Amino acid sequence: MTLKLTIELIICNILFMVFVYTTVRKKKILLKYALPWFAASTLLIVFSLTPNLMKKIANFVDIETVSNMIFLFVVGMNLIITFSLTATVSNQNTKIATLVKEIGILKEKVNRDKKD
Repeated sequence: MTLKLTIELIICNILFMVFVYTTVRKKKILLKYALPWFAASTLLIVFSLTPNLMKKIANFVDIETVSNMIFLFVVGMNLIITFSLTATVSNQNTKIATLVKEIGILKEKVNRDKKD
């Protein structure tokens, strides 16, 4: 990997981390949802600085080219992040359903109290 490409990758990852950080500061997302993105970006910076590490990992898992290893890494990270967000959405749906039921019960009690 050329020095120019390494510098470009590092700059892009740092800019992405700044973007995620400012999004957290503006309270558009919670820190716990930003942490996987910080982790992925940090790993990409480490892999950019040590291209031989990626070659060793690719050889260890028997992947022919480093580019395929990078694609596998990115797809894997996206799967992990998507699954964690799916679990969060599922949890939120359960909480919303419970809240709707509780509000319905409270409205019914208020209506009964008004009639009496």
